Amino acid sequence: EERELHGLKDWPPIQEPWRCLETDSTQAIESFNAAIQSMSGISKDDPDCPLITPEICVAADFFPVPCNCHAFVRCFQMDFDGPLMPCIYKCSPYDLIFSPNEGVCVLEIEAPPGICFDTPLPPSQD
Repeated sequence: EERELHGLKDWPPIQEPWRCLETDSTQAIESFNAAIQSMSGISKDDPDCPLITPEICVAADFFPVPCNCHAFVRCFQMDFDGPLMPCIYKCSPYDLIFSPNEGVCVLEIEAPPGICFDTPLPPSQD
C-alpha cells in the first residue's frame, strides 16, 4: 500500500519521474524549470526557490532540489569533455526525504531536522 504525503500523492509534483537538462541553453533551462515548477505553486521568480541551472553542479554528486525535499539532483557529464549537467529524480517512495548528508532518500525520522522547511504545503482539500 502506497502512503500519501499530506493527503496528496507526490507533492510538490514533478511532471516526470526524472528529467535531465541536456543543454545549457537559456531556452532549455527555462523549459526544464517550467516543467519542474508546473502545478507546484512556486513562482519562477521566488528567490528562495531558484531555477535549477547547470551552476548547481559544482561536482559530480547529488544535491537537494530547492523547494522539494522529496527530490534530488544528480550531476554528471552528458558528453565527453562536456560540462556537468543536472538530472532531477524523485525519491521512491515519494514520501521519503532526500538527505544531503548521505546523498540518498531516507525516512523523515532519519532526515536532518528542518530539511523540508522550504517545501510548500499542498493546497487545501476543502
